[in-house]
Amino acid sequence: MKILLLSTGKTTDENISNQLSDFIKRLSHYTDFNYIEIPNVKNLKKLSVSEQKKIEGEMINKFFLKGDHVVLLDEKGKLYDSIEFSKKIESYMINSYKRIVFVIGGA
Repeated sequence: MKILLLSTGKTTDENISNQLSDFIKRLSHYTDFNYIEIPNVKNLKKLSVSEQKKIEGEMINKFFLKGDHVVLLDEKGKLYDSIEFSKKIESYMINSYKRIVFVIGGA
């Protein structure tokens, strides 16, 4: 099973970047894992919120393949502890998804 993590925007916090690099390195030993940062929308201040969402959504959709199982990560979504999250990933594996795509969208 392959796992893709899509994230909009680039982090400027060096600590987060280092932790993310370490996480990717560790996870890559266990599964086919890729991380893609989607660049921020240009001229963001000139666009309405709905226009921003539409453009960002179009940019994200380009990475989806037929048969992907997409998981949208949201700060108001369901919280999992490590064991619950591993069981969720295991259930995706049992369902024979070829690729799971986790998406972290913009604000």
